[in-house]
Amino acid sequence: MSLFKRLFKRNDNKRTKKSEEPAENQSSNTPKAHEARRYHVSLNRDEKSDNYKKWRVRMEQSRKTIKHFNTQAEAIEYATRRAKAARTSLVIHKLDGTIRKQDYSKQNNTQPRNSEE
Repeated sequence: MSLFKRLFKRNDNKRTKKSEEPAENQSSNTPKAHEARRYHVSLNRDEKSDNYKKWRVRMEQSRKTIKHFNTQAEAIEYATRRAKAARTSLVIHKLDGTIRKQDYSKQNNTQPRNSEE
């Protein structure tokens, strides 16, 4: 085997190993298909942002804001509709960032009980 072929083969193996490693790391950080991501309503506390002190709606584990609102009530209403459509839950945060309310039930999976039965 020529020197060129040996070098080319080694580089090819190195490229394969390097390209496989990030794929494994990415799969461990991303949620599984059966694990639905929740919506979060929180206050934007980034002083450099144009939307400083506005309420925002985000997906869990995302840095990207879906939409900003002037009041928490507007943000909750919007996030509730999105969560219901996506069959997932909602997490509402207080001004300081701690969790105010966490809806563990999936919106469309719960059915109202009849009190007459």
